[in-house]
Amino acid sequence: MSLSVTWSTSSCVTTTLKIEIVDDSLRSLPVGGTFQASPEGAEALLTTLRDGFGTQIRRVDPGHVYIEGPVQ
Repeated sequence: MSLSVTWSTSSCVTTTLKIEIVDDSLRSLPVGGTFQASPEGAEALLTTLRDGFGTQIRRVDPGHVYIEGPVQ
């Protein structure tokens, strides 16, 4: 599953982040929340997934991350 996330705000700050969910078990995990529409908000989302759900965040480059299950 691949998800491209683009946020923009009225001040014309835009971030585009491609998120790929690698682990099939994560695809059915219900996640909800409100995150700021900024690069900081994208980082907050990734931090929440890592710290709250034990996922591994692997960065391919600044605009592309893989989300994987917990280390076994």
